[in-house]
Amino acid sequence: MKESPRIDAAGGGGGTDRISDLPSKVIHIILDRLNSPIQAARTSALSRSWLQFWRSYPVLEFRHEDFADRRCDLGEKFSSFAAAWSRRLSDHDNYGMPLDVFRISSPPNRDFAGEELTALLASAAALAVNHTLSPVEIVVETDGFHDFPEGLLSNCSRTEVLKLRGCRLDDDDGFRNRSVSFDSLRVFHLQNVKVDESVLRRFVANATRLESLRLGSLVELERLEISADGNFPNLKTLIIEQPHSLIELKLAAAPLLETLDIKHTGQCKLKVVSSSSAPSLKVLEFSDSKGLTGSDLDELISKLPSLESLHFVIKDPSSSSSSYRMDKIRISSDKLLHFRIDDFHPIEALKELEIDAPNLVNLYYSRRGSGLRGKINVLNVASNCQCLVEVFDIDFRLPITYEWFLGLRQFLTGLSKLHTVLKLDGAGFFKQVSFDLSQADCTYPPPVVQHLQFGENSAYQDGLKACDNLLDGLFWACRPKFVGITQRLPKQLKYSFLFSEVWKPPPNALSSHLTTIV
Repeated sequence: MKESPRIDAAGGGGGTDRISDLPSKVIHIILDRLNSPIQAARTSALSRSWLQFWRSYPVLEFRHEDFADRRCDLGEKFSSFAAAWSRRLSDHDNYGMPLDVFRISSPPNRDFAGEELTALLASAAALAVNHTLSPVEIVVETDGFHDFPEGLLSNCSRTEVLKLRGCRLDDDDGFRNRSVSFDSLRVFHLQNVKVDESVLRRFVANATRLESLRLGSLVELERLEISADGNFPNLKTLIIEQPHSLIELKLAAAPLLETLDIKHTGQCKLKVVSSSSAPSLKVLEFSDSKGLTGSDLDELISKLPSLESLHFVIKDPSSSSSSYRMDKIRISSDKLLHFRIDDFHPIEALKELEIDAPNLVNLYYSRRGSGLRGKINVLNVASNCQCLVEVFDIDFRLPITYEWFLGLRQFLTGLSKLHTVLKLDGAGFFKQVSFDLSQADCTYPPPVVQHLQFGENSAYQDGLKACDNLLDGLFWACRPKFVGITQRLPKQLKYSFLFSEVWKPPPNALSSHLTTIV
């Protein structure tokens, strides 16, 4: 092995060199801010030793945008990328430089052929095999499904972070029949990777220190089991994004799991999330509650004694079925602090929600496209619990009827004990508002909300009667202490809701807090 090159302290460009005398750690921090060898080359005039510092920097990072010149054709673009790649690998090969971080972000598949990219990765794998390198962090981000070079992971005893995107880990003669030693692995992310459960289990068979597992858009993975006596005894965070092929997720025993986040849109086969024991789980999020009923959710929460944050989204369960499985929900948890529901079902709405959470401090409910219906029964929450109710994407081109205001009023009645903020946002001109305050049921006072914000995305037409009726209906549905109207209103509007004999407030109690942004 050759000697490392001597660092010349003479300043670049004939000036004073104030870089060479800095501690190596400080210089490496500066290099880390540069992020790319191109930027390092552009600043090389600062010191004649700059390039040598760069060569001793234990981070090998290549991003295709650093070598992409719009004036070059694809062949020249690849040549510049490959040339820089070869030079850096050659430096590590010739001088035996340390390698702590290895990152490569390849150009999109439309720019580079898959065979060329595979060759680049293979050259890095050969370097790893020849010099027994053990980087602390490995990040390979590609487009498409390229064969991942097995040799790149020949020695990963020090590797703590492994992130892969756009590759295959299903080689019958490679990953399927061998286990990779990840004695120090803490973070493992797979995005758009072809892998099945057997390969994944072999891949992390010895990763007993794994704390964070993130799986996104995986292909061929159908089932995943988290168990303390299996591959994930110390897992704390599990994030699953776009589980296209995943059918079942089972938490057989996850004593240290703190965060479970399932995010997906569109078609998804994931229907079962079971838990036998997750005593440390604090954060539970579902971007779609498909496959869950209200009783399923209640049973799941009962097995999560440490749950502090719950968030789920209700969507159309399937395009072929209009069945609604989350119409009744009961939340009972002693430690729950934050609870959020996004009700985006296109037809139905939540009919009944019961909350028994003595420590709950934040409640958020949103409804898209239509009015509020159903009821909320707040049995027990914290005295300082704050609630935000948001109805957005309201189509004001459709008639707004008395039933719309009645549903809003009934829904808010269950929240009258909370510090509630109501936001109503919509789009389109509205003409027809079927509400007459003189004929409305005024037997019982409306629920009190702290703040009513209305009209952020809505558009008004010069129909004074419709506008007046709308505001009358809102103040019949709830009695706000503060009002924010963020649209230009007709100057001739009577504001009859402020002076109604039925709901006339004390002098200056309401009108002084009316905020109209014109």
